[in-house]
Amino acid sequence: MVSLVQLLLFNAEAATSCTPLDQAMGWATSNLLGCSIVKCTTSDRYVGVCRYSPKGNLVNNNVYQVGTVCSACPTGKTSCNRDEGLCF
Repeated sequence: MVSLVQLLLFNAEAATSCTPLDQAMGWATSNLLGCSIVKCTTSDRYVGVCRYSPKGNLVNNNVYQVGTVCSACPTGKTSCNRDEGLCF
């Protein structure tokens, strides 16, 4: 079983796993995200790409910031969805 601390701390072991890019999109500091998916013309497969900023996956840094829901909303974001923890 993976502990909560292991899930919230990016380390060298996580860097060699199969999902480092998925983790990067979920970092607390990543606030710009754009994704696209297209069907390949030569097969029945799809390719998806996402760009995000600022980058995540910084070894020995926390994935999420601990604190009260919506306590770090950026200036200009005046509402908070407390169930989702999202500022808008």
